[in-house]
Amino acid sequence: MEYMHILLEVSVTYGKSWLKLKRGAVAIFFNRRAQEEKPEDILMDTEVYSCSDESCNGWMRKDFASADLKCPLCGNETNMEIRELPKIN
Repeated sequence: MEYMHILLEVSVTYGKSWLKLKRGAVAIFFNRRAQEEKPEDILMDTEVYSCSDESCNGWMRKDFASADLKCPLCGNETNMEIRELPKIN
């Protein structure tokens, strides 16, 4: 089994970082900071209207429901339910 060695030479010039790659090398960067700083989703019990048709997966939050309370996908009647959903700011 062959292993590809990645050779990186980093030089700092005048406060700026320049990345020089040897011929045929591939640069791979990892940024874990964005993953660590991501806030957790806060789940809340939310009133929703879900479609009464068994074959339809349509639903809408009560705050964004249409005036006629019809399913946004198929147009059938909806039933009120409580679901645990992420909080919307």
